[in-house]
Order: sequence, then structure tokens, then C-alpha cells
Amino acid sequence: VDLLNNGSRLLINGCTDDYGVIDCSKLAELNLRASCKAMTSTAFASAAEYASRGIQLLEPNHWDTQKDLSLDLYNSAIRAESSESNNEKVKQCINLVLQQRQQGKLQFEDTVVAYSSLVDYLGARSRLEEAISVALEVLSKLGASLSTLFGKASVASKMLKTNQLVDAKSCGSGVSV
Repeated sequence: VDLLNNGSRLLINGCTDDYGVIDCSKLAELNLRASCKAMTSTAFASAAEYASRGIQLLEPNHWDTQKDLSLDLYNSAIRAESSESNNEKVKQCINLVLQQRQQGKLQFEDTVVAYSSLVDYLGARSRLEEAISVALEVLSKLGASLSTLFGKASVASKMLKTNQLVDAKSCGSGVSV
């Protein structure tokens, strides 16, 4: 795939005709496969590069013509960039996927990976209330509800207490989690 990617710069200008689109689409699929394989090998940087290159090879109107491939590439990019802690790239990919949902190009089920990553993203920035709110909204749309079991305030309280214990432990205070 690396050799094809290096030669793909010649294809980019030809992606507007039928032959070029087929070549670019096939190369985007190969990049997706390479990204997935790299993820299973924990080569997250390579996985992110392959996903990014695959995204670059998509047609300009790819959400209309290559929805499944586009979604798979963006989900792969989200996972790989998240594993590499490339938070801005994660946020960009999440926003692009959720934007397609708002435009009606994706079903809710298509966006579960993006929402899950959004919860992780918000939680990692100590924006716990937002993370909980998004998680509860997603669970509700999936037909499950933690709020009926615990209540939003209870979940938030327990998450804050856990966060405080983790912070205390990381500061070397001797508190065990």
C-alpha cells in the first residue's frame, strides 16, 4: 500500500474521470484495510496515516457516493488518532461524522463510534458532565437508560469521586484506588 500511496499522487489529478475514480476508490479501500491491520498490530501511527491517506483519496462528494467506505475510514481515523492522543484530529473527525448525521446522510447507528469517542474525548478533558450527558443521550437512543437505574446526579457524583481518587493517587498521596 505504501508504494501505491507514493504513486497515487499521479492518480489524484485523474480522479475526476471514471478510470481515476475507480483507481482512487480501490486505493482508499486498500488504505482502510492497511489501517485496520496496523491497528490490530498496535501500530497506531501507521494506522492513522493509512486512514488519513484513504480519506484524501475519497471523491469530493464521498458521503453521497461512498458512504460506507467514508464512514469506515473516518471511524478508523478516529480510533487510530485517539490511540495516538492526536486530540485535534480526533475532534475534527468526530465533528465531520456527526455533521453528516445532522445533514441526514448517516443514520444514528452509523455514528456510535463517533459518539463513543466524543464521550472519551470529553472525559479526558475533565468535562465530565458533558461526557455523561452525551453518553446518556446515546444510551437512550439505543433503548437503554442508566438514568433510570442511578440517576444523572448519582452517576456524576460517583465519577467525580473516582476522578478525585485517581488525581490523589497520581499525586503520590498514598490513597489507593
